[in-house]
This record gives sequence, structure tokens and C-alpha cells, in this order.
Amino acid sequence: MTSIQSDATRMPVAALHSPLEAEVLRAIRDTAYGTIEVVVHQSRIVQITRSEKLRFDSPQHDPR
Repeated sequence: MTSIQSDATRMPVAALHSPLEAEVLRAIRDTAYGTIEVVVHQSRIVQITRSEKLRFDSPQHDPR
């Protein structure tokens, strides 16, 4: 069973109110750098958009 870690407790994902809440949490966990946008209509999640940034180490500048 998958579970999420919080500061106070460890809660099973199945204890969430809906499968969509689990999808939001999964998107957050799977994104190292970026944004998660959750669109809600009439108190219901209708869209989850994940935008992730890929970061690369820049080469050291050699001022010879």
C-alpha cells in the first residue's frame, strides 16, 4: 500500500477522500522542480497540469 509522509503522521493514500486527491499528491511527489496546477469547478477537481523544469549544472567558466 502506498502512503504519504507528513510531519505528524503517516497516512495511507487509500484514506484520502478521492482518487483525484491521490493524483495531486503523486504529481507533487514526482516533480522535483516545477509547478502543479489544479483546476477546480464547482468544488471538483477537473484538471491537473504538471510543468517540470529540468536543471543542468552549468560548466565552470575558465578565464584563461
